[in-house]
Amino acid sequence: MGDLDEAVTSDEGDGGPVQIGQSTGGLGARLPGLLYWVPPLAWMAGIFGVSSLSQLPSPSQPLLHQLFQGVAHLVLYGMLMALLWQAIERSWPGWRAILWSLLVGLLYAIGDEYHQSLVPGRHATFMDVMIDVGGMLVAWRLIRWRQARARSVGRTFRAPELRLGPDHSRPPTPAGTVEPPRTGGQDL
Repeated sequence: MGDLDEAVTSDEGDGGPVQIGQSTGGLGARLPGLLYWVPPLAWMAGIFGVSSLSQLPSPSQPLLHQLFQGVAHLVLYGMLMALLWQAIERSWPGWRAILWSLLVGLLYAIGDEYHQSLVPGRHATFMDVMIDVGGMLVAWRLIRWRQARARSVGRTFRAPELRLGPDHSRPPTPAGTVEPPRTGGQDL
């Protein structure tokens, strides 16, 4: 997309010209941003589905069972944190995206434990919430590490872009914003 200062317009049927790249307010204009929320919502639905099971497959040894359960919590909620960060960063860019991701993940972890308390054969534990938070903090540190690494080579690390078509076209940017330069396939 070229410079938005150029007077490139098209008629959109409401009588007035609309600058190319300017949102007309319809669902099509909001859809690309909403698509970033599909992965974290699907991941949350998966966690809910697993939490609904009365019995989960696990090793018969108690120590291995605890290790398996702890690693599962770390991975599930670490990934949830990363997916939430991607969606929030793409919807509302800024430093607060990471904090909102942690808060939403924490609230979901608490809600998930409450949900487990209602499932026959399952119980809620505060330790599970702490392990979930640990997984989210590990993901947060990985994101921060990746951002610092990107800055050290003079690039900006953000959530991956959504590629819409076979030509890898980008979603339209809102009017008045500057589109970041393309990296020529060297995304971090």
